[in-house]
This record gives sequence, C-alpha cells and structure tokens, in this order.
Amino acid sequence: VAQRGGLLDLSGLTSISANTFGYITYIEAYGGGQVKLPNVTTFTDNAVRVYAQDAGSSIDLSGLQSWSGLAPASGIRSSLEAKDSTTINVGQLTTLDNVDLTLRGSAAVATSQITAFTSASIFLDNHAANFSGLTSFVNQRLILDGIDASIDLHNLTNIDGSSFDVKNTAQLAFPQIHSYSAGNTTAYRYLQAESGGVLDLS
Repeated sequence: VAQRGGLLDLSGLTSISANTFGYITYIEAYGGGQVKLPNVTTFTDNAVRVYAQDAGSSIDLSGLQSWSGLAPASGIRSSLEAKDSTTINVGQLTTLDNVDLTLRGSAAVATSQITAFTSASIFLDNHAANFSGLTSFVNQRLILDGIDASIDLHNLTNIDGSSFDVKNTAQLAFPQIHSYSAGNTTAYRYLQAESGGVLDLS
C-alpha cells in the first residue's frame, strides 16, 4: 500500500506468488500515493485486489499481460478498481479471467487492448471505456451507471448469457447483435434499463 504521497517501488519484482490459503493480495494506492510494479507479466491463480483512490494516486502494472484471477483454494476472484482522477497502468494487459473491473469518473485505465474477458463483471460509474478489442462477451455482467457512462463494444458478435444493467440516463446500444440466448443455466440473467437508462438492441 502507498498512501499520503508515498512511493512503494517494487520494480525489482518479476512475479508474485499466490497465497496458499487463497487469501487476497492487495495492491493499493491512496492520497496521491504511487505503487510501481512494472516488471510482473502475469498473475496466475491468484486473487489480487488492485485499487486506486484519491486524486493523483497511481499503480504501475505496465508489464502485466495476463491475469488469471481465481484463487483455487478459496474461490475468491480478483478485482481492479480505479476511482475518479486516479491512474492504473495496464496498457499491456490483454487477457483477464475472473477479474471484476470497476472504473469511475475520469480514472485513467487502458482497456482497448483487452481481447479476452471471461467469468467476471464490468461496472462503469460515469466513466467512458473502450473495449473494442472484445468480440465475445458471454456469461458476463455489464453495468453502466450515470450520464457519462459509456462503452465501445462495436466489435462484439456474441453476448449470449450475459446480463446488462443500464441506469441513471446511461445509454448502451448493440446494433450489430441480432440474437440473444440466456443460455442453458439456472443462473439469473437480465437485460435491464432503469432510471432513464436506455438499452437498445433494435
């Protein structure tokens, strides 16, 4: 953890081992703090929480390319959350599995390079995100909240089994999608627009 303008420089690390009990590994920045971890290329079978809060806080994971985020011992998933006016550098990250993403306001987090996103959810709180690298969004969950929430998913060809919640005047359209299946599952799936939100599959 880096906080109150502090710098946690972990540039010498090239890997982070998972906790054998499946507990969460925390990588966090608060109050303008900076965490540097640029030489780790993968998180494997490891529940990792990456979290940045307060203006100027930043986390450098610029070398991270893939993230398998489920801890087998505990079943805990990983998460990445960037709040307004923070930066999380994951510009090389292309593959995420079991990693929930939450992006708020003007948070700076590159996402257009992501080509695989599975077994997780995306929550955009008044945040505009580019996920144009995705062609499939199957059995996932997407929430858009607020007038400034938007997402570029124009290359998607399959949204089967996914849930969508568009609220508080956010808008989401899939003009390229012409079929939808909830899937052969007992899990709850929904297409929902509320509080002025618009979900358009016309």
